[in-house]
Amino acid sequence: MADESLSDQVRELAGDGPWLVDLESENFASLHRVQRGLAQVQGSQLVQLVELEEMGKTLLLDGRVQLAESDEHIFHEMFVHPAMTWTQAERALVIGGGNGCLVRELLKWPCLKKILVIEPDEDYVRLCRGHAPEWAASLEDPRVELVHREFSSVLQLDETFDLILADVEETDSSFFSLEVLEHVEELVEFGGLFVAQTGGMRLGRSSLDPAHVRLVNLVREVFGEVRVGYEYVPSFNSMWTVTVASSCGFCGQAPELGQMWHAFENSVWADINFVLDEADIVTAYYDGITHMRLFSPPVDQGEIYDWPVRDEEPCHGCDKDKDDEGRAD
Repeated sequence: MADESLSDQVRELAGDGPWLVDLESENFASLHRVQRGLAQVQGSQLVQLVELEEMGKTLLLDGRVQLAESDEHIFHEMFVHPAMTWTQAERALVIGGGNGCLVRELLKWPCLKKILVIEPDEDYVRLCRGHAPEWAASLEDPRVELVHREFSSVLQLDETFDLILADVEETDSSFFSLEVLEHVEELVEFGGLFVAQTGGMRLGRSSLDPAHVRLVNLVREVFGEVRVGYEYVPSFNSMWTVTVASSCGFCGQAPELGQMWHAFENSVWADINFVLDEADIVTAYYDGITHMRLFSPPVDQGEIYDWPVRDEEPCHGCDKDKDDEGRAD
């Protein structure tokens, strides 16, 4: 069946067809039985909210599954909580994430005082607020500032953040460029982290997604050190990834978390759980044991990305000089 006809089926799912065809590549697609259509809006992208038999309420962007009620917590918890455990951030920048789920997870941390969200698509946010308040209600929190600008508008920012999250399509070259990421790196406070969703990979013949490999290496080129987290997300039908980046070698935090991003010791899971418990963080997926699996690569990273898997020794401090504002020179 031609790609064009598959696309037509997706766009007519609320009317003629009982099936959603989620076309992932020229050779691979997923089928989901549709219970009913809930809402849709056509702006810069086609945004649809549907009820699927297996996955519940599901958000589609241009016909592709963006998040599903049944398992969105996996993706958003792996995106937020490893980095928050490490940084204990007070100021966070979210690029994308107009559905509110990343912000929801961030707001679980009492240390956070401000979250700036950059989301260009007002129609997308409006649909989520109106039809998926369980996701988007977080955007109403007084600690959250939502601005509707293009992702590349980060080039105009000069304030710094302890944590920056980028939930941006991995093929979006307007954000994932050397110029933009170099500026983003300057916005990350010393000891802070940058985290980006970097797409999926199926462990088969089509596992080497060129966009994924290019993006991971681009982030590493800019920040110097990265760790890639891998987890299977059923609604995405693949092993999905987030890439965590540090420009100070994952240094600068409490010594008890020194093993968190390096060769794991048996106690690291307990140290992570202690931090989560102290902050009273309730999760459905992420904890210390999950962290160890999440950042234990299911593939040979040296072969795929052409760089070493991990540093041999953990870092318990940083020898880099800091300027008066606490940033590395």
